[in-house]
Amino acid sequence: MPISAVSSPAVAFYQPVFDGSAAFAPPPDTGASQTSSIVTLGNAQGSSVTPMSTASLSSMSLSEAWAPQMHVQADADHDNLLSASEFEAQMKRVGIDAAQAQEMFRNFDKSGDGHISVEEYVAGVKASNSSGSMLFNKLLDTYVRGADGKIDDQAETDFLSKGSAAAEKYWGGRR
Repeated sequence: MPISAVSSPAVAFYQPVFDGSAAFAPPPDTGASQTSSIVTLGNAQGSSVTPMSTASLSSMSLSEAWAPQMHVQADADHDNLLSASEFEAQMKRVGIDAAQAQEMFRNFDKSGDGHISVEEYVAGVKASNSSGSMLFNKLLDTYVRGADGKIDDQAETDFLSKGSAAAEKYWGGRR
């Protein structure tokens, strides 16, 4: 299970990621300019520390952060694009019927080319989350939780590994 933390000389806040979201709390305003660090620990294989101004801290749901990985999971023909049938198959995982999936596909496919790119997919997930929908959090759960509802460490590792190149390409250009 990944653990995220924000620390500063004034405060440290650790938030285990259990529910598909992460929250960061900036240190109290002391009037002095402060720099915090975002520390990411992952499965005892490594960690990173990134100094950041507290003014630039933000959060997003894991379903948005891991949307590139979910895109890869659905891409059965490995062409880096989702067809309507690939998207529909993925939506079946969370009980979305064919008609609903087709409507969602049209909404995600902003270019109108009949495929959903990683960029369109991430934007669609973000828009869905912003509307208050939990659909993509539930979809993410189907990839990383076992039948008992608990995080399956191996499934999570496999999920993240399979989509790591797509995630790095997408998020690497946005840092």
